[in-house]
Amino acid sequence: MTWQPRPLATLPLVLAGPLLRRVDGNTVTVWLALREPRKVTLRVYAGDADGAEADQLYVGSRNTVRLSANCHLVAVTATGPAPLAAGTTYRYDVFFGAPGDEAVPVPATEPRLYGPDIVAATPAAARAALTYPGGPTLPSFATPPADLNRLRVIHSSCRKPHGAGEDALAVLDDILRADIADPLARPQQLVLTGSQVYADDVADAHLAVLRGIATTLGATVETLPGVPAADPRLRPGRRQELVTAAGLTAPTGKSHLLPLAEFWAMYLTVWSDVLWPAQLPEFGDVHPEDDALLSRKPADMRLSDAWETLTGYGGAAARRDAFLDERKALTAFRDGLGAIRRVLANIPTYLVLGEHEVSEDWYATQRWTEQALAGDGLGRRVVQNALTAYALCQAWGNTPERFAAAGADGEPGRRLLAAVAGWTGTEDATSATIRDLVGLPTTILNGVPQRPAGALGWHYHLRWAAHQLIVLDTRTTRVYLGGPDDPPALLWSDAAFKDQIGDPPDLGPEAATFVASATPVAGYPFVSDFVQRMLGTRYRGRGGVDAEAWGLQRAAYEKLLARLFTRATPADDGTRRQRIILLSGEVGYGFAARLHYEGAAPFRALAPGSTRGVIAQFVSSAAKNEDGLTRFLHGTGFDITADRLPRSRRYGWANPGGGQLTVGTEIVDRYTGGITSIPWTVTGTPAVAEAESLRRITRTQDWSYEVTFVKHDAADPTVPP
Repeated sequence: MTWQPRPLATLPLVLAGPLLRRVDGNTVTVWLALREPRKVTLRVYAGDADGAEADQLYVGSRNTVRLSANCHLVAVTATGPAPLAAGTTYRYDVFFGAPGDEAVPVPATEPRLYGPDIVAATPAAARAALTYPGGPTLPSFATPPADLNRLRVIHSSCRKPHGAGEDALAVLDDILRADIADPLARPQQLVLTGSQVYADDVADAHLAVLRGIATTLGATVETLPGVPAADPRLRPGRRQELVTAAGLTAPTGKSHLLPLAEFWAMYLTVWSDVLWPAQLPEFGDVHPEDDALLSRKPADMRLSDAWETLTGYGGAAARRDAFLDERKALTAFRDGLGAIRRVLANIPTYLVLGEHEVSEDWYATQRWTEQALAGDGLGRRVVQNALTAYALCQAWGNTPERFAAAGADGEPGRRLLAAVAGWTGTEDATSATIRDLVGLPTTILNGVPQRPAGALGWHYHLRWAAHQLIVLDTRTTRVYLGGPDDPPALLWSDAAFKDQIGDPPDLGPEAATFVASATPVAGYPFVSDFVQRMLGTRYRGRGGVDAEAWGLQRAAYEKLLARLFTRATPADDGTRRQRIILLSGEVGYGFAARLHYEGAAPFRALAPGSTRGVIAQFVSSAAKNEDGLTRFLHGTGFDITADRLPRSRRYGWANPGGGQLTVGTEIVDRYTGGITSIPWTVTGTPAVAEAESLRRITRTQDWSYEVTFVKHDAADPTVPP
């Protein structure tokens, strides 16, 4: 063997983190993974002193939750008597004591972030890992300013460790290094819209490292349904058969994560360099049979051996070449994690549930959902494990109130934390409790997945002086309006729209509303208007095209726009006005679009009356997963038939009956009959028509909108206004 997991005795107390998570006007939350159970106290300070007691503003304590004998997680939230000021820099420190009464903070004399062997071997090494020269001497953050023009929000998605290209998240390390001392220049929020881990596309060497980490940290050996513990198909690179039989459709599932320990270990390795070995596994460590086959010399073989070698050589050689490419990319990813860890300690980070946290296509169709979650099978356990790891590593920091140590709001999260700590890795009552709390559907009735009562929700929102952030859950609240293989409505029920969009109060016309949706609302034209609509309206296995775009379910799409724009309070003239910045990712490429909306009666809006608004949409993907298609889409532009940016204008009518509706006239060429004018008709509820040069509208529309796309040519200003 050429590699070994890092020995437990060489590990510091903090295995991952501190990750700065939710920061709102009244709370600050920090997430950590520790080697030992501790009571963790977070203290937030004002001023420039290195954690002076007189400067303490917020404090809070929380006991860690056991994942394994040597891995314990915590998201600790600090509160104080007064709101945090806008546009201000604050610092924080974390203290570690014995588990105990969470109402009693750990004394400031106990070990802290800069203590020996806490984050690093020495205080100097810990400072270098968590802070920037010329900035605060503790990890810090800046609150969003009251002046919207000075707000700095960074956004990206989709970071695959062995994906091609640079790790774009590392750019933030350079930005913070340059602007760390100025709260109005440094980024104040980081929004990552999905796929922070790739559970369904793992490099073979990475899976070997994760399995080694799980063993080192004393993880329970989980009993996977229908899979013996010694099954050779559990080995790295050999899992595709299991994944397919489980009803999962990941095409690169050869090293798909399966047990819960692999999922949480993956999070530790994408956010921190602590657990990574100095030497990554070699091909022979992971695939010894293939390595032996490729190493055989013809002179040493009998004829029968030579034939066996010849027939197996091609597959073994292909696996070796893929392994070496993955290992090279993985090494570069590991070597850049120090910068990523420092970034995540110094900017509040908000995460969105996406596709690859679980498995490609999960809940994409009713058939997928029913097959993968059927009975007590492996598919159901994998989805359960993925959502459990998401809850522990992402949702806890997004919505700490849902995991609070006391009170009714925190009951679902508390129950989940307790169940995870007591689970033995078998299919028992505790496993059923976990499954219910993370919201796996018990059945699907009339296309509506039935989530257990009391399940955790994954959407959330927060507000500051000049803006608010609304984060949508477009995965677990989707509804299947058509057949078993038809694309879903990503949001549909009035209850889901109310919870996710209607309940956050609008801040008024001078504020900005950020909405984070894992997938774009205004789609990339060639993909959304042609490829997805022509090839992706059926299950994506046909043509390999993603069938999860908003626009593939027209009614849900129009309802989303209406609900977004009618959130606003009517102005004196009775018109509701709204401006929205929409952040999306997941698709593997990036673009910017503008959607201008006007309506006298928006589709299924809860509030009647005139509405006007604009969406500025920014799609950022992938942070690390560049490929040929990504480069093609960036290099070709939006309209592959002409050298121009496309634009579209659409008109909508409620059309409750769904029948044929005449909305105008259009000019057509009958060929034999010449050019003539015919009625322009549309159908459906709603009825939506695309404007074209040869069409003339005669029926007043209920709403309309225009979508334009933006190409960035100008140089960025060096100083913001």
